[in-house]
Amino acid sequence: MDDKPRSLLPFLIVALLVAGIWSWWYTSKEVVIIKTKTDYDYLDVFNKGLARAFIYGEGGSKYGYIDTKGREVIDANLERNHPYISEDGFNLLGRNWTTVTMNKKVGVMDREGNIVIPLIYDYILWSCGDDLLAVEMDNKMGCINSDGIVVIPLEYKLVYGFKDGLMMAKNLENKYGYLDYTGQIAIPFEYDECGYFQDGLAFVKVDEKYGVIERSGSLLVPIEYDEIAVNSMILGFQEGYIRAKKDGKWGFIDKTGAVIIPMEYDEAKDFQEGLAVVQKDGKWGYIDSGGLGVISPEYDSASSFNDGFARVKKHGSCEIIDTGFKVIVTTDYDWIYEFEEGFAQVEKYGRKGIVDANYSLIVPTEYDRISGFEENSGLAIISKGGEVGAVDKKGTLVIPLSKYDEIKIYDVGLVSVMKDGKWGFVRHNGKVITKPKYDAVQEFSDGWAIVRVGNFSVYGNNCYYGCVNNQGREVVPLEYKEIQPFSEGYATAIIRGEWVILAKASVLSRWYNKIPPWVGFALSVVFSVLIVMKMLDNHRKNKVPN
Repeated sequence: MDDKPRSLLPFLIVALLVAGIWSWWYTSKEVVIIKTKTDYDYLDVFNKGLARAFIYGEGGSKYGYIDTKGREVIDANLERNHPYISEDGFNLLGRNWTTVTMNKKVGVMDREGNIVIPLIYDYILWSCGDDLLAVEMDNKMGCINSDGIVVIPLEYKLVYGFKDGLMMAKNLENKYGYLDYTGQIAIPFEYDECGYFQDGLAFVKVDEKYGVIERSGSLLVPIEYDEIAVNSMILGFQEGYIRAKKDGKWGFIDKTGAVIIPMEYDEAKDFQEGLAVVQKDGKWGYIDSGGLGVISPEYDSASSFNDGFARVKKHGSCEIIDTGFKVIVTTDYDWIYEFEEGFAQVEKYGRKGIVDANYSLIVPTEYDRISGFEENSGLAIISKGGEVGAVDKKGTLVIPLSKYDEIKIYDVGLVSVMKDGKWGFVRHNGKVITKPKYDAVQEFSDGWAIVRVGNFSVYGNNCYYGCVNNQGREVVPLEYKEIQPFSEGYATAIIRGEWVILAKASVLSRWYNKIPPWVGFALSVVFSVLIVMKMLDNHRKNKVPN
């Protein structure tokens, strides 16, 4: 028998393995490096497919924009924006616009580099809503529309956004008033402070006293109160009533401006489920919207009602009462905190634990601090005596105390843990997948987290960066001097002194990046076997005598 086929088999087997390994390696690449121009000094994070590219010079830094293929789509001749100018990418007024600066003047540019609002302003500060931008020139502010036309004259010290059809503004004499859409004065500038209109009402302040005006400008509540409840510059009405303080005492006013509950309480909380918590002479009780003291102040502590129940403390222990003020649950805890997702923290002698919806103790009251349960992982971080751990919703100690020095829970299925200054990863069930070895771990962005080895020192930057995925596997090797967070599948990074773009293989259109590694390996095996069979078949045919 001719042994030529045998002499070919070792070579073919090796070729088969090499082809299989090469195919697996090539199709399993998580990241592809895309080259950029070599003269960039800094590349920013990608935002909607574009990243700012900076070049530093004697006259200061200039920047332009590159796309995800590394091409310069806007030349680097723009100046660094003023801190107040939006730098969140091309999203100004909901369009593909951004603010830009040239020759110390500011305008607006689109993604193609076209100037859509002339560069004539000192600052473009924020959106005023209704397709308007707040602009400043010569220390005076006003508003322009998306066509660059001045709508609110540039003659104010400060302008705000439109709300309820009126814009709050501050004139050059430091007085507040309101403007309409045409820029005309709707409410005179005579207040020291004021707020946004909502439901036709806004608070005003004069000489350290507060009142309430209507949209017409008429005074609804006299300017005579020490405080009025306000939330984000909007009157804090709750269930139609607002807390107000006069001569050191709290009461309530309704939307007609009438005092429905006299100012006679030391403290008061907002109405909730028809009742408000009030304090008098150091004790807490409840009043209804008619001002009736349905429960006279007799508790040491009391919470607002939520879903028909409230927590009160009397004679040193916390109780649960219903809206009829009947005691539903008596506990020996010092306090029960607000329930979240069916669980609440409890406190006893300064130590904290957790109870479930039935008030059964699932985490004993022995910890210094307990975080709330994280939504995706179902874990809560606990600490005791400087040691940290984590428990699940069954009260199981998933990560024991003293095992790690610090814990961070992520919603991607991982927990980062630190021991002796090094970080690693464990799963939500506590299983270790990466022993602590990194010097720093950043938050996950676009499914990947940046990790670092090495530390900064007086001798220079000895740090190297890479990335791990949500399985804790290194998908970007630790060989980069800097990496920006991934966004939409792309990130900028420095390697060997040059800025490059890192692209997730999954976002590229190349066909071989779409092939799973096992498919590439299987196909290479199949083709290699077919080649071997064909060669052996040809050899047998050649041996057949004529």
